[in-house]
Parts: sequence; structure tokens; C-alpha cells
Amino acid sequence: MPSYEKRILVVGTTGDYIDHIHRTQPGRTVFLIDPHPFNSIPCFGADQQLYCSLTDTENVVSRLQHFLTQNRIRLSGVACFDCESLLLSAIIAERWSLPFPSPQTVYNCRDKYRSKTLWSAGGIPCPRAFLYQDTNDVIRFMEMTGSPLILKPPTLSGSELTFKCNDPEQAAEAFRAIQEGLSRRMADPTINRDGLADHRVVLCEEYIAGPEFSCDFIMEGEMLEVVRVAAKYHLNDAPVGTIQAYEIPTTFPDGILTSDLRRHLAEAVRSLGLTRCMGMADFIIRDGQIKFLEITPRPGGDCLPPLIAQSCGLDMLALHLDFAEGLPYKIPAAHQWKHLVALRLHAPYDGRLKALGLRKKWIDQQILEEVWLKQPGDLIRLPPEDYQSWLLGHLIFRPDPDRTVETQLREIYQAVDIRID
Repeated sequence: MPSYEKRILVVGTTGDYIDHIHRTQPGRTVFLIDPHPFNSIPCFGADQQLYCSLTDTENVVSRLQHFLTQNRIRLSGVACFDCESLLLSAIIAERWSLPFPSPQTVYNCRDKYRSKTLWSAGGIPCPRAFLYQDTNDVIRFMEMTGSPLILKPPTLSGSELTFKCNDPEQAAEAFRAIQEGLSRRMADPTINRDGLADHRVVLCEEYIAGPEFSCDFIMEGEMLEVVRVAAKYHLNDAPVGTIQAYEIPTTFPDGILTSDLRRHLAEAVRSLGLTRCMGMADFIIRDGQIKFLEITPRPGGDCLPPLIAQSCGLDMLALHLDFAEGLPYKIPAAHQWKHLVALRLHAPYDGRLKALGLRKKWIDQQILEEVWLKQPGDLIRLPPEDYQSWLLGHLIFRPDPDRTVETQLREIYQAVDIRID
């Protein structure tokens, strides 16, 4: 009788990640894939991909059990690269007795209000936050703080339906936009895969100004290792929280050291109930203090994995698989990281894309990677209607150390030919 083959289960990721893992880690994984019509997935064999609606947990577990038995596969780990699939990953890992954050700790991370409540209880600096169901309560919060505020859904990822409000009129308008947007998204099997979206409540946070950063980390018991830290550059005249660029490696202001981040991050991670995970944290530094915005038990996505690979050769997807399986890993030393920037390219307005390209002769910097997510003929829609189609791609370049990154971002963006009808 043939023996069972060990595989890592990857839950609910996208076509580009699946293609990369198949090419670089062949035969190592099984993919649990939601057959959403907009999720273009390459096909690599019936024993490596299980298509199944990921919104019905019990059906997923039953289908997965049958699939593994039929193909004589034994799971050796669970990996997840997107927030919407974390809860399902936690439930599957619990059923198969595999290491992964528990469903409760995933919920603690997915619910931004819950995270900040736990941090506040533990004395960990973060924005003050409240959940509201009424516009008048939001206005009273603004009057209490005496400063701008951030309105957002408690559980959606990234900057989706996130608004900075400077006065009561903006707050009332944003409150309605969030509730209407959540009502539409609650039926979306990709955005609301874990069923946590709730159009009845809105998260209200005090606005904190300051340089923003993100980091990847690995936590195992008492040990926390910071894999990378990136400075985040925000896109002007765009929804609050929209990232224009990432820079690695970077330095902190106010004399803060990586050892300070490691210590405070460990406290914040443990406050959420996490004891073993590979995760990502977003934080702001203000007045010499690290204030955490979000921590999630998955590695950073977007254009960060290719930026890290170009900087030091580290494959973050492979690292996450190694961690899921409990294998030893090695993080490149600080001197091995090249100073690089990834510029995310956004469409300036709605319409049909006519042309997209880069006029390289206009650029002094060395371009290491060009990725174009759209092509002529694609329809472009801007937020808050659509937070996906306006992202056109990214460029990774080596910045000139004698000039500011902001100046170079403007220059390179001007060299991008974007024509929209």
C-alpha cells in the first residue's frame, strides 16, 4: 500500500501566489481555492488544488477530508497569505491538530476594535477607538478628542472604506458611505469570506499623525525576530491609508532602535493571545513612542514580497511555508539588504485604459522590476466604488541616496505613461 505524502495546505490565496509557489516549491503544497469568477487561477493538477466555496466551514472541512484521503495526502502544516482566509485556516488547523493561531486569536487580530481594546488594557500605545452605530455618537467622539478622526469598518483589510474626517459634516458623510459599502460587501464571498463584516457598526479612531512603518516578524514562545521593516509613503489626494511606496531598509526617528520595536512588538503580539505565528504589524512613531495600528498573523502582501526578494534574496512565501511546517529558517543579516523602493502605480481617474508603460529614458534610477497588473482595454474605477481596479502595478528601483525618496517618487511617476479614455 502506498504511503501518504506530506503537503502544506495553503488556504484561499490568489493566482499569482499559487503560480509562484508551484514554480519555486513544486509538489510541496495543496491549495484550497475559492472558485470565484474574478479569481484567475493557474491549473497544476487535480491532486494539488481543491476548489470549494470557502464561506461554508463545515462543507470545506468535509470536502478537504475526502480530498486528502482520496489523494493519500497528510497535512504537515497550514499557511495563509490573506486576512479573509485566516479564520478558516485556524479552524482547519485546529481540526487537524496543526500549529496555527487559534480561531479566538485570529478574531482578536481581525477585529480592529478588539485589538485596540486588548492593547489598551495591557498599556500598549495605540489610537483610542470606539464602535458606533449612530452618526451623533461619532460627532460626540470628535468633540471629545478635539482632533480629526478615522472612520473605518472593524474588519476589512487595508484602506478599504477608510476615511479621515476633519469636521462633523465629513464624519456624517463617511459614516453613511461605510455602512452602504459594507451592505454591498457582506454578500461578496471574497471580501467577506469569514462573515465578520457588519454594516451596522463603524469603528471610530483618533487620528495620529507621524511617520508610518510596517514590519514582518516571527514569534515563537519568548522569541520574536523582526524579519524586515519598511517605511510607508502615503499617496496624496487619495483615500487615507493608501500606500504609494515602501522603502527598505529604513531607520526610525526619535532615536528608536530595532531592539525597542522588538520589545514593544512582543508585548503587543502577546496581548492578542498569539504565541507562535509569522505576522505583520503596522505602526506609527510619534513623540518617541511606537503606536500600533494593526497586527495580523500572516506575512505582508502587496508588492512587499518581490521588494524583499530584490533587496536580500529572501523568498517570503517560501519562508512562510517553512515556518508552517516547523522547519529551520534563516533571515539575511542587516548588511545583506540593499536599499530599495517599491512604487505602487494608481490610476488618476476612471475610464477605459488606453495605454500603460514606462519611459525609461526619463529615469536616472536603476529599475529592477516592472509589474503591470492592467492592460489596455481594462476598465478602471476609483475608490470608494472599487479599491482594486485602480492599482495598475508597481516598480522597484534603487533610489539615489543624495535625494529624498519623495522627490524621486514624483519624478518616476511622471515617467509613467498612463492614458485613460
